[in-house]
Amino acid sequence: MSDQRNNGGGALVPAPRGGQITTRSEAGDLEALPIVETATAQLAAAEEARVKARALVAINRPRDMLTVRARLLAECARPGFAAVARYSLPRGGKSIQGPTIRFAEAAARVMGNLEVSAAVIYDDTAKRLIRVTVTDLESNHSESADVTVEKVMERRQIKPGETAIGRRINSQGEPVYIVAVPESEMPVRQGAAVAKVRRNLILAHLPGDILEEAQDAAKATAARADAADPAAAIKRLADAFAGLGVLPDQLRAYLGCDLGAASPSQIEELRGIFAAIREGAATWRDVAQAAAGGDAEADKLKAKIAEERKRARGAKPDAAKPAASAAAATSSGKPASAAKEAQPAASASAAGPQPCARCKGTDDGVAWNGDAWAHPADDARCQIAPPHDPATGEVLPAAEPREPGAEG
Repeated sequence: MSDQRNNGGGALVPAPRGGQITTRSEAGDLEALPIVETATAQLAAAEEARVKARALVAINRPRDMLTVRARLLAECARPGFAAVARYSLPRGGKSIQGPTIRFAEAAARVMGNLEVSAAVIYDDTAKRLIRVTVTDLESNHSESADVTVEKVMERRQIKPGETAIGRRINSQGEPVYIVAVPESEMPVRQGAAVAKVRRNLILAHLPGDILEEAQDAAKATAARADAADPAAAIKRLADAFAGLGVLPDQLRAYLGCDLGAASPSQIEELRGIFAAIREGAATWRDVAQAAAGGDAEADKLKAKIAEERKRARGAKPDAAKPAASAAAATSSGKPASAAKEAQPAASASAAGPQPCARCKGTDDGVAWNGDAWAHPADDARCQIAPPHDPATGEVLPAAEPREPGAEG
């Protein structure tokens, strides 16, 4: 490709280089003009004008909180909205409940004068960082939070078409493979993560008393609809869960009873679980594991503590107690030989370094075995020759073994 181009008047001038464009003036001189990115400047100017216009409208039309309360309660009086206004998730044997993303969207709509934005501030092959901001245009108060969307995930087994980009060993000693998240799944992951943060930021602008009153109203509305026709309510729930791939027999196993015999509180719990799963806050597998586990983590911790206590009871006692243990064994009616066997293994430092009865070594592996001081049978140090004098090469005389507690 040529490094020159036509300037429109027949003369060839050098092509643009280094962010500049070269042109010829009327006097025939070449001029280098900087290239300006007009698209970015225009977008920034348009965004600034839009925000200013919204802020001006917000100042001229401030919200009335009594009107906001009335409109939000009217939303919660609709059975269809009340059914999706609350979520419920089992955690540690209890049920955690709260407002859903749909409820937060309704709250933002009735409040008005809120600016909600999400912008990507960092992106690489491993993760994407998104900053979500909700601004009250009336008070110019902002709430923001950053969302990290991972572009990699872990699998126990690699599916066909996937390529592992890493591998690690989990706490169970099993290999776990790290693979890239398919591009088709990224919008779903990002949307769910951003929506949960956006919900929290919107609700931060809603007065707490109005939030609690609206949640109670939604709960009462759903309860009235269930009481009017329980069978229809159960059928709607079963159909809704079936759309998520959760069958009625799985719901029956979770409740521990037939769906037709479910209590109003169980129906309310199922409705909250459905809302949480639909919004991506959990999966049915998470719910089932939490319900089946109950206090599994607490039980696991108790078992670990019991094991540690058992291990501590089987550890070597203090070296200062062998003589007392032997006396106790003798006074209990056992012969002296049995008392010797009952003496625990004591540290050689109790009466000074003691030689091994077999190899005559005096290292820290020598211990009292009930009959004599010696290395354990499988200790490799017992296979070495008796100690020698480094000056003469002669075998050193064996030292007489002493029982624990004997004066040195």
